[in-house]
Amino acid sequence: LGRSFAIVIMLSGISFIAIITGTISSIFTSKRIMEDRGLEKITLKQHTILCGWNKNIQHIINELVSQNNNLDIVLINEEPETEINAIISKHKNIKYVKGDYALEDILKNANIEYAKHAIILCDYEKYNDDKTIIASLTMKNMNSSVKIIADLYDKDKVPYLKRANVDTIILKDEFESSMINSQISHPG
Repeated sequence: LGRSFAIVIMLSGISFIAIITGTISSIFTSKRIMEDRGLEKITLKQHTILCGWNKNIQHIINELVSQNNNLDIVLINEEPETEINAIISKHKNIKYVKGDYALEDILKNANIEYAKHAIILCDYEKYNDDKTIIASLTMKNMNSSVKIIADLYDKDKVPYLKRANVDTIILKDEFESSMINSQISHPG
């Protein structure tokens, strides 16, 4: 009777350990997958949020990282995972949030409340300056101390960004990435 009882306890113990180990590893794996797909909430503080996408994004990130290796960057956009993974694989301090950067929930996932800087890139193929204005207003409403650097295509929209209390407005030109990076490292 004792041996039978010991066998049952041993088998149930092994099963119990396997179930617990499988559950814990499943939790970590699913969290990692959600994070890689940009669906997880970011917990960084004093980070830089880089919103949008254009042909200069790789150059902007490289310059930001070269000026400060410890700079944490959160990308917010709706680009395909292959594009994002190519950038994230090159830099260890980059996180990703998938979605529309003008939406409050997406900005919350990027932890805008504790961000130090926000860079809004203009998509030169879509010329979506209105989205830049809406995103600026939303960001300043959620975190009044965040320094916003907005990349703009149409110079007629500058007064709207000034009303939104954007700290730096950069009009489309060939110096875009240098101007954005200099505003992060040497504001003013």
